[in-house]
This record gives sequence, structure tokens and C-alpha cells, in this order.
Amino acid sequence: MNKYTLAFKDAQIEQKYQRQLLKVRRWTTFCVVTLGLSIIFIIKCVQAGMEGNNYSLLSSSILLSYFFIQLIFVRFYPQYIRLALVLVNHIMNIYLFAQEAKKDPQMAMLQGVNQMGATYLLVLIGEYLDGIITLVNLSIFRIAWAIVYSTQIQVSAIVSTILLIFYINYFNYQFHKGMRSQFLLSFVDSSFEELLKKLSIEFPYMIVQFQEDSLSCQMSSSNKCESLFLNSQESNDFMNNSYVDSVPLKSYLFQLIFNYNQDHSANSSSEFIIRYQKKSFLVTSTLFQTNSLKALLTFKEFNKVNILQKHLLLNRNLQLMNLIIRLAKKLKYYAKSNYQYLKIQRKALILILNENINLYENYKEIQVLGLIRKLLSYCSNLDIRVQTNLSLQHTIFTHPKLFALIFWIITDNVQSNKLQLTCNLTQESCYQIRLISQFDLEKIENLIYPNLLKYQILFLDIFLSKTEISLVHTCELDVPFFLDFK
Repeated sequence: MNKYTLAFKDAQIEQKYQRQLLKVRRWTTFCVVTLGLSIIFIIKCVQAGMEGNNYSLLSSSILLSYFFIQLIFVRFYPQYIRLALVLVNHIMNIYLFAQEAKKDPQMAMLQGVNQMGATYLLVLIGEYLDGIITLVNLSIFRIAWAIVYSTQIQVSAIVSTILLIFYINYFNYQFHKGMRSQFLLSFVDSSFEELLKKLSIEFPYMIVQFQEDSLSCQMSSSNKCESLFLNSQESNDFMNNSYVDSVPLKSYLFQLIFNYNQDHSANSSSEFIIRYQKKSFLVTSTLFQTNSLKALLTFKEFNKVNILQKHLLLNRNLQLMNLIIRLAKKLKYYAKSNYQYLKIQRKALILILNENINLYENYKEIQVLGLIRKLLSYCSNLDIRVQTNLSLQHTIFTHPKLFALIFWIITDNVQSNKLQLTCNLTQESCYQIRLISQFDLEKIENLIYPNLLKYQILFLDIFLSKTEISLVHTCELDVPFFLDFK
């Protein structure tokens, strides 16, 4: 934006601004002003005819015709509306001001007040540069007229007129600068959302707009979220009934805003899991400021591999791990002790599961004790004591591979040869699994924390320490859900 003329340096943005101003405000105001002036001059024509004042009748008729012709011309050539506003302002003021000398002082004062209001109205709906030209020209005309026809010149009146030009110019500058800044923010906002739509082949998303004063938020736009909601009512239901770690989604988002306001650079992006109707979404949130504070929520797939080279590397790793497992199975029959080979086999299983778990499939309802005993069969190198209040009839709806992965990560990092395991049903109908031994806590944390969002699908609480690890399996499993945007 040019700091002197306030025109946008980008010609396309300036053109869009002029079109919007013409459509929203300028054309309507121009029509209303033209209608008002036409009514005034029709009355003048009638009054002049009744008084027999042919000069006034002729001049009023000419101006009335000019206003109608100008209105029709601008209707077909709207690019000349700025010039039309300047001409109307000059003609109206010069004509009416010249007529004031023929009126009594009281009517002249009333006419002057009306002229001032109409002049400033036309200045506001025009451009800043046009307004300055109009104000300066009319002020010079008024000062010159006063000097020529006044019998007693008051210097204070002339100085106050000059000062008033500067005051009005300053306010007019701030007014138009504010209007253009607001348009620029709206333009950037719409351009950003348009850019997202062009990039929407990559991911589904929704944009949430915040009103911090009223502590409210609503979805302003979305893309490829048809699997989640189809209309505004369903989107409101999603916003009102979604949770992040037992915290309502709206409350969680406002907490993100609070952190963002404290430090913009450090808290603009975050990643979390949204739970809605027993479905789980891995979501990345990005806060940004346009004409209002907004959050871009992108729905991502767990462990989604999009890069071909990474996919090929993964296949090679899986082939290698399968080969290691088959080799360990063959060798353990010839070894005096198969403990080392069990460790190799267990580590290979951990590597395979870590790279090859599909969180959207393979959910099963299985016997709890049966699952744990099967997992412990790969841990025969440990002296394990199991305590439980469960029976063989107790079942659990879980993801066996994900359950096995975290279980084997823990048992593979036991530093002693003894392990005490308890599995009990809590009062909240959740399954609590406690493992007591000496653990390599640092290694376990390094393996679990990077994928904590995955494990939180199964476990409400994961407690880690050097001597005790506790896993609380949820009683109602939220199945991970990903919007189908292919």
C-alpha cells in the first residue's frame, strides 16, 4: 500500500478493492445522493417557476438534467464513478454557495450546514486522493469568495478553515487506511482458504474461527470431511461432542489459543487425538491470524507412508526381519539353551510390529488371559509370576498387535530375570496390567513416547518407572478413524 495515496501496489488487488467498494457502498450512495439532489432541484424549479425567476429556473433545470444524464452514464461506465463524485461535489457546492448571497442570513446558514454534511459524505465514499483534491479546491474557492465579497475580513476564520483542512485530511486518511487494511486482511484470508482448496487433494481439513471476546468458536470452512459431517448442524455436533484427553474439544482449542497468545512462535502448531463417537482422529492444529484468529485442523492417518522410497525401504526391512525370525526358529532346536534365540525372535517381532501395524484393522475381542499367556511364551527367559482376579471367560476388545508391541517392548527391557505381573479388573471395568521388576526405563521411554499417540488408543493411562510399569486398558475402545479422501 502506497503510504501517500493509499493505493495498493498490486494492481489486481487495487482493482478488486475498487470493484468491491463499487458494489457494496459507492454505487448505492451515489444513486441516493443523485436522487436527493434531483428532489432539491425539482423543488427549486417549481419555486422558481412560481416566482417567475427565469434565471433560477433555467440553471436548476440544467443541473437537474446533468444529474440524470450523469447517473445513466455511470450506470453503463462504472469506472468513471470517482470522477462523477468529484464533479457532483464541486458543482453542488459552487452553485449553492453562489446562491447564498441572495438569501437571508438564517437560510444561508442552514444551507451551509447542509452543504458541509453532503460534502463530507461524498468525500468518505470516494477515494482518499479524490477527497483531498475536493476539500482543497472547495476551501480555496470559499476563502477566495469570502475575501472578494466580504466587507470585513476575519483572519481567524481563514486560519481556522486552513486548519480544518488538515484535521479532516488526517481523519480521512485514517478512515480510508482502515478500510483498505480490513479489505487486505479479508483478501488474504480468502486467498489462504482458496489455496487450501487447491491443495486439498493432499489432506482433509477444517478451519475453526474463534471469537475470543465471547469465548465461542465455529467451523468456517471444511474440505473432504463428508465421512464425518455433511452440514452445519452435524459440524456443530462434532465440535460440541468431541474430546481430547477427556477435555471438550472447544475448551482444548481455547487453551491452545491462550498458549499461542503467550508465545506465538512456540505454540502455533500442535498434534493431538480427537475422540468422537468412539472414533479417534490424529489431528494437527495450526493457529494463524488473519482478520480473526483461526485454527487449521488437518486430519492425518497414523503411520501413513506416502513416499515411495520409504515404502520400498520398509518392505526390505520386513523381509529381513522375517528372515531373522525363521532363522531363530531353526537355530533354537539345535541350541542347548534357546533364551538368546527367543530374545532375537522377540526383537525381530518388535521391529516388524513397529513398522507394520495397521491401526484401522485387526481389532478383535479375545480372552485376556489367553492373550497374556501367548505373549509370555516369548519371554521364557524370565522367571514370571502372574497374579490375577480374572477368569478365562473375561474378554477384551483390543488391537492384539499393538498390545503385543508395547508388552514386548517392556519385557524385552527387563534388567533382572524376575518379573511379577498382575492383571485385574478395576471398578471402572478397565483392565489394569502391572509389571514389577527392574527395567531399563530410558530405553523403554525412547521406544514408547515417540508413538504415545498410538498406544493411547488402547490405554487410558501408561505409568513408567524403573521398578513398576502400569497399563490401564480402556473398557470402551475408540477405533482410529481416517476420512476417506482418495
